[in-house]
Amino acid sequence: MQNTIIVGEVLRPQGLSGAVKIKAITDNPQRFKKLKSVYLGNSKTPIEQVSFMGDFVVLKFEGIDDRNAADDIRGKILSIDKQDAIDPGEGYFISDLIGASVVDDCGLILGTIKDINAFGAADIIECVDKGGKKFRFPHLEHVVKNVDVSTNKCFTVFADELARVVVYDD
Repeated sequence: MQNTIIVGEVLRPQGLSGAVKIKAITDNPQRFKKLKSVYLGNSKTPIEQVSFMGDFVVLKFEGIDDRNAADDIRGKILSIDKQDAIDPGEGYFISDLIGASVVDDCGLILGTIKDINAFGAADIIECVDKGGKKFRFPHLEHVVKNVDVSTNKCFTVFADELARVVVYDD
């Protein structure tokens, strides 16, 4: 879905009543308290109840009333309409970076961002160069010079620092 933002993934059933344990993919898991519904896969599904278990969110969806039904949605992605997202202020949504050009501080176009993975210490930016070769690098302050998603959709990196951390696929 084009105008949605991923906010979580169903990990497993939680209890017998149809609740599920969710891995939150958001900077603010508390935001689930304000959501009335989410897209569960491609279907907009109302939320009946929200609770928290450590770093995880536990959701009870309308129409999912037992452990077997909860197990059927294991692995599903949860998303919301972009207009329902918390305003990033002067920041940006990670999804806004997909398709951005990666340019070094000398102006050389290095490639295009294809995906971004959150792995804890730093997000990993996955790119493809003009020849189709894939490369990855961490989104670190000393590597990334500037991010512009509003006008140019451009991700600028320091060439010297990128050379130290970039990984190319064979």
